[in-house]
Amino acid sequence: MGPHPEITRAAMDTLVPDDPLIRQLGSEFRKLRDYCWMADWRRQLHREADTWFYTDDFLLFPRMTMHRDHLYPEVKQTYEPSFCRARQALAP
Repeated sequence: MGPHPEITRAAMDTLVPDDPLIRQLGSEFRKLRDYCWMADWRRQLHREADTWFYTDDFLLFPRMTMHRDHLYPEVKQTYEPSFCRARQALAP
């Protein structure tokens, strides 16, 4: 496995119950521990209880047009574009 869910849970635990991220994500917030594995799900159709989605719809975007290895050192190429995309997605 790996430490991804534990790291995600530790970050989630730092937020207060009325944090804007928790309010914005609603019931999806608790799924972050699962979604932290999404880079491992690339090129897959993923099923949730009430929906299906193609993981590449979230993993690929204009500044990240191809999959990168998630091992060092290639993973370093994902940090800035992925952080900026996450920030953009969370903007009001």
